[in-house]
Amino acid sequence: LEESEDGFRLRKGARIELPDDVYALWTDRIDELSHTLESPDVRAILEAAALLGKGDSEELYRVCERLGMSIPPDFGQHLISRRLAAPEASGWSFQHGLLRETLERSAVASGRSDRISRAAGDVADATTDPYRVAEFYVRAGELEHAITNMLAAIEVGMLTMGIDQSLEVVTMINELLDEVGAPPGDPRRGRAFAASVDILQLSGDVPRAMAHAAELV
Repeated sequence: LEESEDGFRLRKGARIELPDDVYALWTDRIDELSHTLESPDVRAILEAAALLGKGDSEELYRVCERLGMSIPPDFGQHLISRRLAAPEASGWSFQHGLLRETLERSAVASGRSDRISRAAGDVADATTDPYRVAEFYVRAGELEHAITNMLAAIEVGMLTMGIDQSLEVVTMINELLDEVGAPPGDPRRGRAFAASVDILQLSGDVPRAMAHAAELV
C-alpha cells in the first residue's frame, strides 16, 4: 500500500492474491447454486462468463453451446437473488471482482480454461476485435491462431490501439513466432516488421521508421 490524497491505495503494479478462505467461500456458494439448479454445468458456465469478461452475453450462450453445456432457465435471476450478479439492461454482470477471480482460478485448476478459451476464440468476433480473439487463443495455447489474429489487429487497428500498444503487439507477435519455431524468413515476420514501420511513421519518429524501412529492402 501507499499513501494518497484519498487514503491508502494499492501500489501501481502490485497484486493482491485471493486468500484461500475467500476462494472457499465463493466456491461453496457456487456449489450450493449447482445443487439448487440440479445442473452439473453451473460452475463451468460461470467460468466461461468470467473468462469472456462480459457476464450475460450472446457470446456466453454460443460458447456454452459449443462446449455442450445448457444454461438453466432463469439462470441470471438465480445469480442476482444470491447477490452473485447484478442486473443490467442486457441481463446480468458479476457483482464482485473477487468472484470473477475465483472463477478464473477455478477454470485453471479444473483444466477447463483451455477448452473455454479455445471456444471463446472460435465464437468471438475477429472482425471487430481481433486482438481480443488472439488473447483467447494465447490462453488456450493455440498460438498459430493467436498470431493470425494479432497480425490482423496490428494491420487494421493501429490507429485505435495507440502507438505504444501497437509496438507491444508487434513484439508479442515475434515472441509467439519464436515460440512456434517459425524460421527467420517466415513472411509473418515481414508483415510484423512492416507494421512496425507504419507505427513509427504515425508516431512521428521518421528517422527510426526510415531505418526500419531500409531493413525491409
